[in-house]
Amino acid sequence: MGDRAASAGIGSWPVWRLPRRVLWCVLVVEAAAVLTALYTGLRHPVTDPDWERAAILAACALVHLEVTRASARQSRMASGPGPYVDQKSVWNFAALVILPPALATAMVLFTHGYSYLRIWVAQKGYPGYRWVYSAATVVLATQAAAAVLQVGIPDHPALPVGMDGLLVVATAAAVRWAVNYALVILVLALSQPRIGMREVLGNARDQRIEASSVAFGFCAAALLVFQPVYVVAPLLALLATQHTVLIKQYERAAQTDAKTGLLNSDWWWKRAEQAIQRELTRGSQVGVLMADLDHFKAVNDTYGHLTGDDVLVTVAGTISAHLRRDFDLAGRFGGEEFAVLLPEMGEDELRATAERLRQKVGALRVPVQGKGGGVESVRVTVSIGAAVCPRNGTDLDELVLCADDALYDAKRLGRNRVCLYGDVEFEESNAAG
Repeated sequence: MGDRAASAGIGSWPVWRLPRRVLWCVLVVEAAAVLTALYTGLRHPVTDPDWERAAILAACALVHLEVTRASARQSRMASGPGPYVDQKSVWNFAALVILPPALATAMVLFTHGYSYLRIWVAQKGYPGYRWVYSAATVVLATQAAAAVLQVGIPDHPALPVGMDGLLVVATAAAVRWAVNYALVILVLALSQPRIGMREVLGNARDQRIEASSVAFGFCAAALLVFQPVYVVAPLLALLATQHTVLIKQYERAAQTDAKTGLLNSDWWWKRAEQAIQRELTRGSQVGVLMADLDHFKAVNDTYGHLTGDDVLVTVAGTISAHLRRDFDLAGRFGGEEFAVLLPEMGEDELRATAERLRQKVGALRVPVQGKGGGVESVRVTVSIGAAVCPRNGTDLDELVLCADDALYDAKRLGRNRVCLYGDVEFEESNAAG
């Protein structure tokens, strides 16, 4: 009876409901992490000084994670759909530099496990398979970086000597980052094929924070070898900089829509007004698109609002991926409506861009769990209205109103189409004539 209950419990784990290609990716990565950790762990013995250093790093990590619990929770909430920076890399990289691979792996499991425990206590039912996969990617990245250190530093684990040693450590850090992010990109590409790289990797500020965490980790490792008590210094510095990270993330959260990662309507409006005035001064044209998903309420009613959110995120990623990065402005205007500003774009190019976005959104297939237990694909279409500055107005209010009118025409004429402001009036006047 007990075996049957245990079997039923395992069979009901959420991980088994993942799409098959995602499930295989997760299982292969996790199995590879276990096998490589066992292989390297058995090859490199652990000495008493190693245990002492591991205990000190674990204690510092525990203090760091516990003291910053509240700010870390707020940071996670403020980070939106993009990567979440929590600075666990400090202690994981320090362990990688000065400890054998077995203890470096143990440090990864400790920091990730403790972080997951805090989330699980606060939010019962949090899917554990996400934590397991995240930890597995870091374990594999740690093993790859350890291999670099062992080749470049013959007596590893040990602190490097001279510029050559620092170069080896920097290479190991780069390999660790690349392996970890490649595995993250892989599972996201399989589960959400249309998600943009910007959502996967985050912005440059996130990467600078990750790089600074690795640098802190190397300093902590050096101080621990030189004089263990000095490791308190980077710990105190981390506790102070955690609030700086939080402030930066709140600044980004104030500008972006928490659900999709696009600009929120207020910030999009402010940026768009500035862009229009700049382009008018230069004598350039500006295009404005208003896009609205067709029959989106039916998606929420059929599959639930969580699936609707997945669709919104996927559509937002598709829009971002097919615009000119750091040039065009995409925002969520409310509900299932999106706004796009395209500087230096005339009517013909605007029409072509809108049509390309319409086709890309129409080709999306968002995998969801069907009511019968199988995996289904949700398909959505989008209607787009467009207006051009200065032809349709020189003020953002005018342009948005014109684009909205064109969007209404697209809806009225059957949805899943692009209309430029004035198209319908021209066609109807010709028909009347």
